[in-house]
Amino acid sequence: MTAKTWSARLRLIEGAFLREMEKAIGCGPFNGGCLIVAQAIHSVIGGEICVLVDKDDYALHAVVMKDGMLWDYDGPLAPTAFLERYNGCVENSVYLCATHRPLEGYDLTEAMENEVLAKRLAKMIRYILPAHTKSGNGLISAVQRPNFGEVTVDAYAVCQREP
Repeated sequence: MTAKTWSARLRLIEGAFLREMEKAIGCGPFNGGCLIVAQAIHSVIGGEICVLVDKDDYALHAVVMKDGMLWDYDGPLAPTAFLERYNGCVENSVYLCATHRPLEGYDLTEAMENEVLAKRLAKMIRYILPAHTKSGNGLISAVQRPNFGEVTVDAYAVCQREP
């Protein structure tokens, strides 16, 4: 999976995804909802929930590390490229990230938490990443087409192939 492929597939669910976040927690993937998004991605692809940290090891953003790639709402990239992309969007140098590490209990205490929302977002992510969906035994499993608003059944066929 490339960031470009992710981006193309994300467009199929983006409106519904962001509306769900706004309705449930009043924020999006980069202003308080990153931990929920990371939990949703993690429940679909596995891996480890990590955080991007600044030079003082202060956690700034939740991500998922899977097979040498960091994932967040903007998609997967190798760690160096991921940090470049993330830091390129930061308006205040106080929030520049230096590296990543596993999530600790004291990290992101100000981030929103909502297990129900994370499950709902995971359902949407499964829809656009059927080949990456993990099953209980670690093997790829078939997924059901969910019903989550404006995404049409026709869009499911698009999700099955690389753009």
